[in-house]
Amino acid sequence: MASACKSAFVLGYTGETGKALVQALVKDQHFRKVRLIGRRKVELPVEIDSRFEQVVVDFEKLGEHKDAFTGYDVGFCCMGTTRAKAGPAHFVRVDRDYVVESGQLAKDAGCQHFLIVTATGADKNSMFLYNKTKGEAEEMLKEIKFPTLTILKPGLLLCPRVESRFFEEVAKVMFKPITAAFPTRFSVHVEILARAMVHLAKCPPNESVHNMDATVRNIFVLGYTGETGNTLLPLLAKEQRFQKIRLIGRRMVELPVINEDRFEQVVVDFEKLEEYQDAFTGCDTGICCLGTTRGKVGSANFVRVDRDYVAASGRVSKAAGCQHFIVLSSGGSNKDSSILYTKTKGEMEELLKECDLPRLTILRPGLFTGPREEFRCGERFIKCLCLPCAVTCPASTGTIHINKLARAMFNVAVNPLGHSVVILLNKDIHKIAAWKRNMANAATRNVFVMGFTGKTGKAVVDTLAKDTDFGRIKLLGRRQVETSVKEDSRFDQYIKINLDYVINSAKVAKAAGCRHFLMVSATDSDKKSRLFPTKYSVPAASIALAMINCIKMAEHPSVKILENKDIHTVAKETKEP
Repeated sequence: MASACKSAFVLGYTGETGKALVQALVKDQHFRKVRLIGRRKVELPVEIDSRFEQVVVDFEKLGEHKDAFTGYDVGFCCMGTTRAKAGPAHFVRVDRDYVVESGQLAKDAGCQHFLIVTATGADKNSMFLYNKTKGEAEEMLKEIKFPTLTILKPGLLLCPRVESRFFEEVAKVMFKPITAAFPTRFSVHVEILARAMVHLAKCPPNESVHNMDATVRNIFVLGYTGETGNTLLPLLAKEQRFQKIRLIGRRMVELPVINEDRFEQVVVDFEKLEEYQDAFTGCDTGICCLGTTRGKVGSANFVRVDRDYVAASGRVSKAAGCQHFIVLSSGGSNKDSSILYTKTKGEMEELLKECDLPRLTILRPGLFTGPREEFRCGERFIKCLCLPCAVTCPASTGTIHINKLARAMFNVAVNPLGHSVVILLNKDIHKIAAWKRNMANAATRNVFVMGFTGKTGKAVVDTLAKDTDFGRIKLLGRRQVETSVKEDSRFDQYIKINLDYVINSAKVAKAAGCRHFLMVSATDSDKKSRLFPTKYSVPAASIALAMINCIKMAEHPSVKILENKDIHTVAKETKEP
């Protein structure tokens, strides 16, 4: 729900985006006062009402105009020029310095929400002046620490321009067939951009910094030259959510199927991995498919690669700021095993857990099926023995096709599961590979919880408190109660709500726009729960985690019923072989 009427100021209101924004604000009565700040007064293309006023400032002496920003809780910034029009130095002055100085004055004057339009590809480390300048402006604005900062990164802006921009016109011509086929992928009309800004100002996101860019995540891949890594790369290439995909290895290799600027190969020395922290810096997700065989390199080097290199990668990525590390292990891995292969994998898992990564997902697949370039005698022999069962029931017999394994790793990278450590066995990997995710659901979700005072409800609240993927969380009840999350600003209690029956609450939720409704029902279990705990009983914490994971999975069909055993599978955080 949007908050009470607000006051706002607009910087850059004479440009095409600014004009569209003024038109959108004229039509919206939510803002009681709008100040248009610029270096001169201009004739506006639309009739403005008494809520609007124009104020002239000297951007070279912006510190003398603090009063222009005082008394406004929302700030819109559409300022910008071109290198051709102003020259490189003045372009940087306008698009970076003026913007940042205005932001600092607005913050000092009490602005609660600052919205800035930059550009797709903005990167402070870019070799291109335009992208570099926009990226530097973003980073400097983040350092100001607004209560809420929204960065909009549009693609090619579609609008009739008064001034001619040669390269923009060329790009429009070149991209016309693509924008016609994919109108929301690479371009946006300024009117749509303006409406988005107004909507975000009225209903701000819950993160303090909200980056409105569909491709804001960076990922690295270790072991990309192997079978699993090679299968994973085309999946990453199709996913526009990842802005940069860094392939880390000990040598450069030919990648005939990948020809994108988003991919880069980085060579490191795994014996001195701590010296290559820069190779991992800037990536929030990492996938590790490192591995070799005892027959290929010998026992000592096998342990070195499959345990030491992987564990070192986890430590370095943690130091570089990685938020989610996904590693390929093996079914049966156990640090106390008498078999070198499973013992090494188990020791590797324990070392990674000690790294205390924000999120660690360990996949324990069974026997790989699918083509291999190298010959593995033992693997071929076991495949022949398991072939009849593997064809009919692959998940339960411990086999998995390499395409499914890669798909499961990709799905977990896009939408992480559970809490800090998740271990997935072979049958879990089969299920995750079959997920049909709604990628739009990867954005921060807002949820409500009814019955939060009961045992299961309390477990749900505790689970939500630990999960940063959720924004606003409304606790609906009949009275105010003490909760364990009173210090978490995401939680709000709504009391005196009289919803007598679940069916009524479902109807109300649907009418209010709820897209996914989960409820706890009951089964016809008997007293066998002590003998068969996963078949007839389930802890409240497991129910809570299962519900949270179901929201993230967004599986089809639209109505899904989980039996007791399904709840255990979905909720499981750690599993032992």
